[in-house]
Amino acid sequence: MKMVKYIPNTRRSTMLYTIENERVRASFSSLGGEIKSIYGKATLCEYLWQGDEASWAGQAPVLFPICGRLRDGYYTYEGERYEMAIHGFARKMEMTVEEKTDTSVTFRLTDNEATRKQYPFSFVYRVRYALSGDTLEIAYSVENTDTKELIFAFGAHPGFNVPLGNDKCTDYKLVFDSGITEPRQVLFKNNFTDREDAPYPLPDHTIPYSNELFDAGSLFFTEMGDHVTLTSDVSGRFVRLDFKGFPVLGFWHAEDTGAPFLCIEPWESVPTYYDIHDDLSTKAMMNHLAPGGYYKKSYSITVG
Repeated sequence: MKMVKYIPNTRRSTMLYTIENERVRASFSSLGGEIKSIYGKATLCEYLWQGDEASWAGQAPVLFPICGRLRDGYYTYEGERYEMAIHGFARKMEMTVEEKTDTSVTFRLTDNEATRKQYPFSFVYRVRYALSGDTLEIAYSVENTDTKELIFAFGAHPGFNVPLGNDKCTDYKLVFDSGITEPRQVLFKNNFTDREDAPYPLPDHTIPYSNELFDAGSLFFTEMGDHVTLTSDVSGRFVRLDFKGFPVLGFWHAEDTGAPFLCIEPWESVPTYYDIHDDLSTKAMMNHLAPGGYYKKSYSITVG
């Protein structure tokens, strides 16, 4: 079996792009099409985590074509072995701005030599951001320009400041759809997905927030409804994510750091199961797109 090793593409310089309306100003990097700022003009509040090397330098990476880790950092496909880092390569690739208006921007990534060394497919991947009132709408799309089936998953990893106002992180809570009383918790073994899940009772459809909640690691769920709101009863500040169509919702905080942020992560897939190495053709919860096909998935972030 031949090993195919990834070589990063560092030929282009990174650019920052800003969009705004009367309510919100948002900025994005050409490196991975990552959100860099979500600023509320009325609240005078920066909602997005600004990164810190001591805890987590990221802010809102896009996840494509996988979500999470591969066991031992590789998968196989049609008898060959390919290395790929956690969450895929898109977050580390320079993207082209395809379209830009005052209130929207679209980033594009097309397969190239660097992507094909770790992912042997032809594709056009896009991330579009658009502002509408207090809401940032995020749309991921991909075109299969190959002659074979394209296998992939979309995911999001935005981090938000906690607290958002003159309050404490313990004043916050996560509020879910009123009908969500017992979602399924995705269990992990050494950062890889367990074969079993477990009920996670939510009698009042809320989870009180604290940094200690994540000392044992991240929390990931299925059957979690269509939206979640991180909110404080003290300051009234909030961030709401609407993620209809994403089967997995995760929450992550850098363990044992006390860093003032929380990542809220809609995913389409999960990391590799703990007891296998993935064959991409049979990897769990992946999309399979026919040649010439087009696929789109959206979520939104509303701030207040």
